[in-house]
Amino acid sequence: MGVADIVVLLLPYLVLATQIALVLVFLFWLATKIWKRPFRSAFLDRHRNLLSLVVAATATLGSIFFSKVLGYVPCELCWYQRICMYPLAAILAVATWKRKDAFAFIAPLLLIGAAFSVYHYNVQFFNVPTFCKAGEVSCALKGNVAFGYITTPLMALTAFAAIFALQALGRGKRKVSEKSRRKRR
Repeated sequence: MGVADIVVLLLPYLVLATQIALVLVFLFWLATKIWKRPFRSAFLDRHRNLLSLVVAATATLGSIFFSKVLGYVPCELCWYQRICMYPLAAILAVATWKRKDAFAFIAPLLLIGAAFSVYHYNVQFFNVPTFCKAGEVSCALKGNVAFGYITTPLMALTAFAAIFALQALGRGKRKVSEKSRRKRR
């Protein structure tokens, strides 16, 4: 078993773990809204750019791995998702280095990329008509399916959602801390 086989085997488990974490974070966030307690995480506030960078870099390297190592040819919709994902890694690297808030810059890429991912997933599983031109690879081709539902567009959607959640939740903490600092003065 080579490195490529191990990556192909482990990647769906990483995506599944991320999806479970996203559901748990959403439920926790919902509970804080119901009980009117603010979500506070100093760790997330400090490291949200770095954690988001890890997700974006993993997704970027994963897509390059599928193309260059495994020889998968991306379809047109995969390219649109990559166009949204690849700059995220660069923007988040700079934001992490400069310790700046990048949410305003990456939010459009996250939303557009997630929309393409949802559309692509629906093309694959629900026979939604596609605008894709007949190229080398059909956008309706499922390729590798793990656990009966995880395909490449769902992997991308999971990455977009994880980055959005990390940025949005960390951002909420910063607003609370700035307000509390103003009150202390």
